[in-house]
Amino acid sequence: MREDQLDEAKQFQRDNEATLNESDVLVKKVVTLEERFDDTESKLREALEKIRAYDLENEGLQRTITQHEKDKEIAEQKYEEMKEKYLASKGELDETIKMLESM
Repeated sequence: MREDQLDEAKQFQRDNEATLNESDVLVKKVVTLEERFDDTESKLREALEKIRAYDLENEGLQRTITQHEKDKEIAEQKYEEMKEKYLASKGELDETIKMLESM
């Protein structure tokens, strides 16, 4: 009976060691997963910061494009006005030249 108790105690000790080993393995896995999670979370924060920076840059570029489009419209209007004035002046000049030639 004493030998049975001794065998039982030894088996209990082996089971306990196996449980501790499994527990250690699981703890190491949890620590590794937490580190990977922290690393991934950090990378995500960096990516979000880059996205925000790109969004701000994009907004600035959109404003620049809008301003250039407005400037282009103004330049085209001025061009058309100047073209009309030029054609009117040219017409007057042509008439003046014809009139002088006919004298």
